[in-house]
This record gives sequence, structure tokens and C-alpha cells, in this order.
Amino acid sequence: PAEDRGSNREKERGEGSAGAYGGYSRGLEEVMVSEVHPMQQALNALPRGAIWTPGKRDYPPMDLNTFRAREVIKDRFSWAIPNEEALDAIAAVGPIVEIGAGTGYWAWLLQKRDVDVVAYDAAPPHFGCVNHWHRTSESTFTDVLTGGPQEVVPHADRTLMLCWPPYDDPMAERALTLYLAAGGKRLVYIGESWGGCTGDNAFHTLLRDRMAGERMVDIPQWYGVHDYLAVYRVR
Repeated sequence: PAEDRGSNREKERGEGSAGAYGGYSRGLEEVMVSEVHPMQQALNALPRGAIWTPGKRDYPPMDLNTFRAREVIKDRFSWAIPNEEALDAIAAVGPIVEIGAGTGYWAWLLQKRDVDVVAYDAAPPHFGCVNHWHRTSESTFTDVLTGGPQEVVPHADRTLMLCWPPYDDPMAERALTLYLAAGGKRLVYIGESWGGCTGDNAFHTLLRDRMAGERMVDIPQWYGVHDYLAVYRVR
């Protein structure tokens, strides 16, 4: 739960924390304990070239130390980097049910904007439960309930949100299929397009055949990544 995260900060900075990677400034480790948009503050500590600003990709390649920093940041927060426009776009189509919420970082930011979000993950990271995609996280930013794609069925009146669904895995396709079958109308998808590193071919086929784009938002991208936020409605 969100209220537990502060008490876990010091434990999170032990084994598996930023210090285990070395090679970049202690400033990164320090800002990661901030309570105010901590992911953005951690990103601000990185050198130029680690993050692509939408429309500007003329930066030099990311070095090994920055790549290691990325591993820490995505483990602790999210695989996708939120910005104000993306959060506004999601808020406009709330309430939300998120499947594969991980640490609940996006859900937490949305709830701070008074968006009604119900978040699920098959293995919410906390003490005693290891999440394969967030190995060093020992707590979530907000309540993340244990559950998978089937949880969309009782929440089909909400907008479905999928943020970086795992590559070549049926989770995203199953969640969207069940959601549409239950009468769901709208999807927020954050990830890469067909051939990228999120979702599988079946998901992207379903997206093409059953959904129509309403809005696309550029989000900050890690070097070499081409993710974005898109809002879809059922055809």
C-alpha cells in the first residue's frame, strides 16, 4: 500500500538498490527516495542522451552506466515514462481498470489527479512476492490487487489500461478479448507498435481489427525505445 512505501525506502536502498550497480552518481540514489514524482527526479539525474524527448532523437548513444541506471529506474517505477500530457489523456477517459500494473506507479500518479483507478497485477511486488518485471521493488506506490486478465470482466464499464504488456506473451490479447466480450468500449495502451517489444502478434492484430484510434500522445522514451500512449475505442 502507498502508506507503506515510505517505511520501506531504506530497505529498498540495500541489496539490489542503485548502489549495487555503481558507476553513476549517488545523486540518482538520493532523488529516488523523493515523494514528489520520484521517477522524474531520478530521470533528471541522468546524463543527456538517456531519454529521448519526443521529436528529438539526435542524442549520442547511452553508455553502459546509464543503461544500468535505467534498469534500476524501471524496476522501481515503470517501464514507460509518464508525462503531463499522457496523464491528462488518461484522466479524460477515466475511470480506469489497469491490468499488469506492476508497482502501480502510473495508477498512483493518476489517483493523485483524482482519477478513479483499480489496479491489478499477477504478482504485485512486495515483501515475499517477487515480480519478474520489477525485481528490486519491495512495495507498490498504491494498492495493486492480485489478479490477471480475467479481472476486466467485472470492470468492463471502465476504460482498460495496459502499460507495457510483456513481449510475446498472451496477457494483453487475453485482457482485451475478455474486456470486449464483457462490453468494454475503450482502451489506453502504452507501449510499442507491431514488431516492438510489448504485447504479441495476436494482441496487435486484435487492436487493428477491433479498435479505432482516438488519440496518440508522445511520451519521453529511453534511448532506442519507441513507445507511445494511444487511446482507442471499439469499432
